[in-house]
Amino acid sequence: MARSRRGGPILGSLGIVCLLAVAVTLPAVLQAVGVKTPSAVVAGVVVAALGGVFTDQAKNHFARAKGNRNAMQEGCVRVPGIKRLPLVREVDDPTLVGIRRTWLPDVGADVPPYVCRDVHHRLVGLLRSGKFVLLVGDRLSGTTRTAFEAVRAAVPEHTLIAPTAVDSLRAGVEHVKASSNTVLWLDQLDQYLVPGGLMFNDVQHIVSAGRGRTIIATLSTSNLHRLQNDTSRDTIEARRVIDAAGLVNLAVRLSDDEMELARELATDEHIGEALASARVFGGRVLGSGVRVRPDPGVCSGVGMWPA
Repeated sequence: MARSRRGGPILGSLGIVCLLAVAVTLPAVLQAVGVKTPSAVVAGVVVAALGGVFTDQAKNHFARAKGNRNAMQEGCVRVPGIKRLPLVREVDDPTLVGIRRTWLPDVGADVPPYVCRDVHHRLVGLLRSGKFVLLVGDRLSGTTRTAFEAVRAAVPEHTLIAPTAVDSLRAGVEHVKASSNTVLWLDQLDQYLVPGGLMFNDVQHIVSAGRGRTIIATLSTSNLHRLQNDTSRDTIEARRVIDAAGLVNLAVRLSDDEMELARELATDEHIGEALASARVFGGRVLGSGVRVRPDPGVCSGVGMWPA
C-alpha cells in the first residue's frame, strides 16, 4: 500500500511532463496539416488535461481527509453531547480514557478526590513544555489516573486525541500533526508499538514543531522491560519511540507525603474505606485504590479509579 501512495505523485508528475512535451510538439504537427490556430487548440487540450490531473489529485486528497475524519469520529474518545473532539477539561468521566472502576459496596460512584502523587508536578512541567512523556509503573500502581490528572492540570484547553485502538491511531496522529494545542493520549503504549502504529518520526514531528502539542503515554514496568530487552529487528521502531520519551517512574508504594495526603482526604468514603480495609477481591483494589496486602502504603491511583 505504501508503494502505491508514493507512486501517485510520481505518476502525476510524469503525466504533466508528457503533456508539456505534447504542448511543444503538437503546434507544428497541427500547422503542417492545415490547422490555422494550432496554439489555441493545444492550449485548450493541455488546460483540460491538466485540469483532469489536478482534479483527480484533489479528489484523492479529499477522500483521504474524509477517511481520516471518519476514523477520528469512530475511533477516538468522544464526550457524549459534544460533536467535536473534546477539550481536556471537558472529559469529566475518567473511564473514557481507560481508568477502571473498582467495586466498592455501599459507596456512591462519584469520582473520589485525587491524592496528588509525588511525580505530579514534574509531569505537569513536562507536558506544558511540549514533551513526549512516558509514565511507567507496575500494574495497578495508578499510572492512568496520575497521567489523567497531570494532563488536566497542565493543558486543560488542549484538544484531547485519544485513540481507542491501534486501528484509529494513524488518523489521530495525522490530526495532531496538522493541529495546534493538542495532546495525544496513549494509555498502555505497548498496544500502539506495532507495525502500522506509532513511529519515531511521528513523535519527532509532533513535539519538535513548537505548536503547543504534547504526548502522554503510560506503560507497565513489565512491558517496558520486555521491549527494552528484546533486541530483535521487530522491536527496533518500538525501542526508538521509547528512547524518544521522557520516562517518569511511578512507585507502587505510597510515599510518606502521599500517605499523609490520603489521610487528609479520609473523610471521602472511597479513600476512608480503602485506608481502613484489608479486603482484596481477586487482586482488584477495593475502595480508594489503596491495595492493602497487608500494607495500605501500596496504592493504585488512590481514588476509586485504579489503572
